[in-house]
Amino acid sequence: MFYLFHVLFTWGLTVVDAMAGNVESGYGLFASVYSLALLLPSLAVFVRRLHDTNRSGWWFLIGLV
Repeated sequence: MFYLFHVLFTWGLTVVDAMAGNVESGYGLFASVYSLALLLPSLAVFVRRLHDTNRSGWWFLIGLV
């Protein structure tokens, strides 16, 4: 549910940025600030889901490689 609302809210902010003329290369100012603000909570949710499947949070590094 966290990712669903995150994606929907980001899309909404992208529309607001487009209407305001703030879009230069994909994301606008509002969507970028929102995404940066939720970077750490998103990582925490990802690690929590890994723990739900009895995996270590270090498995996150495999996704980076």
